[in-house]
Amino acid sequence: MANVTQQKHLTAAVTGAGSGLGREIALGLAAKNYRVFGTALSPREIDDLKSASDGAVNVRPGFNGYWLQQTTDHRINDVANPDSKERTVGLGPGIQVGGQGVWFQLNGYLETDVRNCPSGVKVTMRISKAVPAKVN
Repeated sequence: MANVTQQKHLTAAVTGAGSGLGREIALGLAAKNYRVFGTALSPREIDDLKSASDGAVNVRPGFNGYWLQQTTDHRINDVANPDSKERTVGLGPGIQVGGQGVWFQLNGYLETDVRNCPSGVKVTMRISKAVPAKVN
């Protein structure tokens, strides 16, 4: 009977992977078959990192946004508070790294056109994994 070994892919997140020590760590891990989630400061660094790792490090920069408009007034003691609907628009840069069904996203938003809610800078982070659908 043949000895069958199943290869596992380990995952690593490396900040500052566009240059210096972070770049060397990301490339070293990619060479050892790690799935590397790396961040970099510029599109040039991202392109260089993808080329140097033969695509093992996958990074997608972008620009993101959202719009929120509350449709009903807030209620206090079951009494509608007129003109209390919240509204905001958030815009800013983002980055998505990963591949093979696993993604890490980091987005920053500057909130503008704000009404009836706190304003400022919002940062969101999300890790997602694709799960195969079961077909009946």
